[in-house]
Amino acid sequence: MSKGRGGAARRALLWIGGALAGLVIAALLVVVTPAGQRALASATGRTATGDEPVLLGPDASASVLPPAGWRVEGPVAERLWLRSPDAGVAVEISAGSAEEDPEALVRETLGIDAFVNRETLGSGHTVTHGADGPRLVAVVASQPPLVFVVSAGDAGDDDRGIEVYRPAIAGILESVS
Repeated sequence: MSKGRGGAARRALLWIGGALAGLVIAALLVVVTPAGQRALASATGRTATGDEPVLLGPDASASVLPPAGWRVEGPVAERLWLRSPDAGVAVEISAGSAEEDPEALVRETLGIDAFVNRETLGSGHTVTHGADGPRLVAVVASQPPLVFVVSAGDAGDDDRGIEVYRPAIAGILESVS
């Protein structure tokens, strides 16, 4: 009879160990994969007040100020997502590397033939940017450089794309410090 109890206890321990291993693997997938990072950021999202900068970068050395009313998701693993109040545009912001060429990064994201502009913002930072229909990519030369990928969201029923959001996007780029 003791043999049966020992076998049951062993099976129970194996089940518990297997369940714990599964939880550890699931947690690692959330932290390591982009889809997992996005899901975690979405679950912890909040509405911006317009006066609370969000810190980004390896040492939280760069910041961006989301506009009031925009949904803020993250930061998670040096990435931040912003969504306009009407979900018409989404902005993914990530910390780049000082070694990356901003123009090459914009072309790589949009396509090799993309027209790329370089401007100096009122903040004094240089921004390198390009657009391709419903997407805009910008790299702000802060420390660290911040990479912005803007895309039309769910509310783009009237084919306006990101055009109507350009003033808000410009404000977000100007807010980098």
